[in-house]
Amino acid sequence: MLLSLPAGVLADRLSKRSIIIWMKWIEVALMSAAAISLFAFPDDGFPRLLILGLMGAQSALSSPAKYGILPELLPHEQLSKGNGHLEMWTFLAIILGTVSGGLLLDGAGEII
Repeated sequence: MLLSLPAGVLADRLSKRSIIIWMKWIEVALMSAAAISLFAFPDDGFPRLLILGLMGAQSALSSPAKYGILPELLPHEQLSKGNGHLEMWTFLAIILGTVSGGLLLDGAGEII
């Protein structure tokens, strides 16, 4: 919540495309750090909680640019459909990510 207002201002003043690209790079870096922390600190939950908090900040910073770029890309008549597609694919990614995480954990067996 603390970053939502500054993220909106940032999305209005800077290129939304650039913000989206930078936020994706940051997301990849944070997820890589999360994967590494699972093996580097198996008994310490602090690094994972820190990364989780940073992922929340990354999400808050990227959302205004993600939703704000649609009116720049789509004509007014297709804006509602584009919004629906954006929401659908976002929720599908969340669901598939959750399912795949469980399947990967199940497949790992006694390794972790």
